[in-house]
Amino acid sequence: LSLGTLVDTSTGEGAGLKSAFDQATYAATQAGSVIIAALGNDGLDLSTGTLVELPAEARGVLAITASTNPDCAENLAAGATCSAGPVTRPYYSNYDASLDAIAAPGGSYPEGPATAITGWVMGACSSGLTNTADGLPANGQSLGCFNLGHTQYVQAMGTSASAALAAGAAAILRAARPDFNATQIVDALRSSAMPSTSMKEPELNLAAALALP
Repeated sequence: LSLGTLVDTSTGEGAGLKSAFDQATYAATQAGSVIIAALGNDGLDLSTGTLVELPAEARGVLAITASTNPDCAENLAAGATCSAGPVTRPYYSNYDASLDAIAAPGGSYPEGPATAITGWVMGACSSGLTNTADGLPANGQSLGCFNLGHTQYVQAMGTSASAALAAGAAAILRAARPDFNATQIVDALRSSAMPSTSMKEPELNLAAALALP
């Protein structure tokens, strides 16, 4: 899940929402669903207060923080260009020191042209209907990729991109290991994630997960 809600559990409404999510995600996991969710892009330490990102912090969910591109290390200075550097948790990614989250590529600045190395993640996008022009659907037009027109790929940045990559890894692992239930899939992704010296969360490592006995 790439969309989430930040709630304050110090209120009755917020606590009730957290409880409802816990029940729903636990039931889904028990039914065999692997639930992976983005931890959000507010740059918050969620372990210091009562704010909770849902569904990422609900019961049985594998929460995903973002990590940067080692070929284009985070640099927020205006006009910065890409240079290699350590993989870090980017400025926007929420995190929770008490949560057993893992990290997956979410990118960061500097932005760059799609044909060059960039800190951003490249994602597939709808290129619009063939033989149509950019624009609202009418008279031979179609929207294509958001407001970007007829393009097959778009630069993305955020924990939503990270969660999508982790979900893809989970799908590959489940196909390779049909003997694993939902909890075992999540446990395998966590236990095989690669520790990092530059961020608390270990990084997604699908190859290691696939090699588990």
